Amino acid sequence: MKKYPVYIVDAFTEEPLSGNAAGVVLLKKDEFPDEKICIKAAAELKHSETAFVREVGESEYQIKYYTPVCEAALCGHATVAAFTALRESGLVEPGDKLVHTSAGEITVTVENDAVWLDMAEAKLIRRLNNCECRSAFGRAHTAAGRRVSGYHTGSAGRSKPEKRMSFSASVRSRVNSAQTA
Repeated sequence: MKKYPVYIVDAFTEEPLSGNAAGVVLLKKDEFPDEKICIKAAAELKHSETAFVREVGESEYQIKYYTPVCEAALCGHATVAAFTALRESGLVEPGDKLVHTSAGEITVTVENDAVWLDMAEAKLIRRLNNCECRSAFGRAHTAAGRRVSGYHTGSAGRSKPEKRMSFSASVRSRVNSAQTA
């Protein structure tokens, strides 16, 4: 049975117990555990996403993101959390990293006090109609005096994202370890 270091990291903050928490499982160069194990580990950590990260080459990584019920293609805050945990564990040096995700490749820049993500430019998905706004918010968008729109910043199908975003994170705690069969 393999054991992996497991962290809970608060992304988008420098203060513990704030920001957006994610689980992080550091696999080093090992293969990913079975998907069922990853989902169970994510459920056990009880955060919206858990990043399983492994090194696949010099300055090159692969991340898989799991919710308590399934795999997710990409998760920004879990990416920040993963590279913060790697940096704080001394497993990654500052610099640009190529990251393979199920949604495509992204570039992550690790600095001593921040993690930068190259994300796709936000694209309008669609505007919500009055009925959808009433259902979601209890009133029509015309009553609020604003239009409600949905946007997407995922990188599916994109190999060169256009927008750089910088984030800080705080490693809240290290959970003993995750075991896999």
